[in-house]
Amino acid sequence: MAESGFKQKVLAKIDEEKESIINLLRGMVQIPSVVGDEKAVQEFMAKKFEEMGLIVDMWTPDYEELKTHPGFASPNTTYENRPNVVGVLKGVGGGRSLILNGHVDVVSPYDEESWDHKPWSADIIGNRLYGRGSSDMKGGIAAMTMAVECIKKAGVRLKGDVIIESVIEEEAGGVGTLACVVRGYKADAALITEPTVIEEGGLPMVCPAQGGSMWFKVHVQGKSAHAGLRYEGVSAIEMSIKLCNALWDLEKFRNEKLRHPLYERYKIPIPLNIGILNSGVWPSSVPENATIQVRIGIAPGENIDSVRKQVTDWIAKTAELDSWMVDHPPKVEFFGGTWIPTELPLDHPLVQIITDSYSKIFNTEPVLAGTPWGADGGILVHHGDTPVVIFGPGDMRVIHFPNEFIEIDKLIAVTKVIAFAILDWCGFVT
Repeated sequence: MAESGFKQKVLAKIDEEKESIINLLRGMVQIPSVVGDEKAVQEFMAKKFEEMGLIVDMWTPDYEELKTHPGFASPNTTYENRPNVVGVLKGVGGGRSLILNGHVDVVSPYDEESWDHKPWSADIIGNRLYGRGSSDMKGGIAAMTMAVECIKKAGVRLKGDVIIESVIEEEAGGVGTLACVVRGYKADAALITEPTVIEEGGLPMVCPAQGGSMWFKVHVQGKSAHAGLRYEGVSAIEMSIKLCNALWDLEKFRNEKLRHPLYERYKIPIPLNIGILNSGVWPSSVPENATIQVRIGIAPGENIDSVRKQVTDWIAKTAELDSWMVDHPPKVEFFGGTWIPTELPLDHPLVQIITDSYSKIFNTEPVLAGTPWGADGGILVHHGDTPVVIFGPGDMRVIHFPNEFIEIDKLIAVTKVIAFAILDWCGFVT
């Protein structure tokens, strides 16, 4: 059989297994896996990998082993009952290896009453499958897993190894992927199936560049007083508002200076988000303290330490303009997750292979772009020496808030693109 004939067998198998792909995703979505509670869904994935005949490795990341690693950035000190799962399909030899990476942890559904379709229901309405994690990013995991399974079921033998990584805690800093690197999982390249749809009715983008991000807090001091004489106090909330305005000015300043062809489509290529403002203990008291929690984007090519210094200097200069903050300067604390930006040249073979596979399935050339959100790609590149492309079926517009969904036709199409890319990257025996 000609090479194209084997590829057509794989495509036919994916079409035949459409319901299995959907059911795998439904099973994953129906298992709650908010950050810190990933065990049940990881056991589900381990069972799936075993059924596929993969070599399965399931282990608990070790804080003591990871905490001194330069890539470690996590708010947690234990990962008990939070295993990683890896399934390996060994090739027959002579081909390139490929990591397929995805995270099972999801953000909280918050107020479940605001959902039209309950967050763990995996309800299917027309072309949409609803549920927390459907787009971010259990849909991507289902696509990459079933791409491998359909290659196997089609009777095609790969030359290179395929390593499927189902990891924890991407949403809080990437310790799951780092644990895979430390455990020795590296490859000639990696595909992360994070969501890359950004427009209603749009197709997934192929992203050779990934923005980074990090979290920081600004601790603000005020002076307490009774509300009846509030002018005797200094409101930490009022000081915080000044600092928030300054931070939004910093976002504008940073984006005006950014020039990157893969980020031209974004209104704000490197966003700064003020996510939490905590202050006050009593309505009739002037608040004495406040804490602002912020996520700042980092562009590919930027140095993380330089961005930290820019933030610290910007806050300090803002404080110099206020008589109270001159004597009571706010303090900046960097904490928790740090996502490393990374970029792959457009002429890299993996970019070209995914682009070619995409055009064959979607009958159009893909949009090549960078992501303005962080992912685990930087860990694989900078600590695992494994080049990364990000491409997945989920929709960024609907993640992290109620009624998250994924479009089923894109889920199936992306499964086909991934299968073609695996065949061309790893090589196969005809």
